Amino acid sequence: MTGRTAWFRDHPYDVNADRCEDIELWLRTADESHFGQIEEPLLFYREAGDQSAKVEKTSAGYRKMLRAMSHTAKPEYRPLLKKQLRQAHVKIWVRRVAHGLGLEQRIVAARARPLTEEQRRAGEAALRQALAGPQQEPRQEQ
Repeated sequence: MTGRTAWFRDHPYDVNADRCEDIELWLRTADESHFGQIEEPLLFYREAGDQSAKVEKTSAGYRKMLRAMSHTAKPEYRPLLKKQLRQAHVKIWVRRVAHGLGLEQRIVAARARPLTEEQRRAGEAALRQALAGPQQEPRQEQ
């Protein structure tokens, strides 16, 4: 995520959003902010070792945040938040089963494949475009 310094000063992270600070910030500020998304990932990293404890902590923080927001969000958002909460419960159980069966390393290995040269070039181009900002059309003199 990238943005203007002033925006981040006006919208600080919630330090109580355990391991899901970004998504909490996006959901909390969605109605008053303008977000854009690029399709190609610009950064790839993986942490080595057993990720199950981190996944559990992240999932618990995410579910806690969704529960809280599903009670305080605008009524039109509540069904979506509750759906996300149900999906989060299913996802963590699938992850737990995969971990128990020793499949987690396969998942990590599949995610950690190196980028192809084409993927790297596309990511660099997308980053250059994002850094350039929105292209403004020239003003017409009247």
